Amino acid sequence: MNIKELMAGVDVTRVIDAFLLMDFSFSASNYENTFLEKYEALPNLKKVIEDNVHLFAECKPNMDTNPCTIFIFYNSDEDDFENKKKKSFVSIAVDDDDVVPILDRDFHMFDDEGEVRLQYYAYNHISMNEMANYTIAKNSIEQFGKEVCAAHILSEIFFWGLYPEDRENKVKALEERVQRSMDEKYLYTKKEVHELLDEDFYMSDDEKLYYEEKQKFEEKTKGVISRYVAKISDEIHQEYIHAVRQEYSSR
Repeated sequence: MNIKELMAGVDVTRVIDAFLLMDFSFSASNYENTFLEKYEALPNLKKVIEDNVHLFAECKPNMDTNPCTIFIFYNSDEDDFENKKKKSFVSIAVDDDDVVPILDRDFHMFDDEGEVRLQYYAYNHISMNEMANYTIAKNSIEQFGKEVCAAHILSEIFFWGLYPEDRENKVKALEERVQRSMDEKYLYTKKEVHELLDEDFYMSDDEKLYYEEKQKFEEKTKGVISRYVAKISDEIHQEYIHAVRQEYSSR
């Protein structure tokens, strides 16, 4: 099933439900926006989601796109030692032509320790017409259902804008800025960025003290966090490899 077919077969109301549950902007952890601001934004957001589902379902896919498959996972947060039950949706795209020749080999995705490394990619910058022809992994649909998969894909692409034209313009603008930086052979160093932002200028004495003490704590617990990150990362790595092998072996 490709994304166009996925979007054509979903219950839009349930896609909206899933999107709201996974979107940070409408979560209790978002303190930047008030309850009323979130409440007032809901009708517009629901319309945007519905519009995008229909646009995907009705678009003409670019058939010249390299065949790719999107895998969706519900992973533990490897950076949050204190909240070990915390999980979030993530997804990757894999080029089908990269997988087939190495399916029977010991491939890795996070490191070079296997026989060969399989590259995986972000896809949220891809145009709607190209992405519409991407396949959704069967195990992702079986595990989460079509509506959750559709909601997650929309949450990914909305990073660039709420409608296809907005997204394409922002991606193009970024590519042009990167190209200019390369042509000029100049990028800001980390030190220069800090100087430009002048971060300390906006901190009170108590805030500075808080972050100084927090940094000391992070230094003391660095080993604990490092071991935890390594453990969770390895578990996620194995899950990715298993999902890819299972998906392509069944085709």
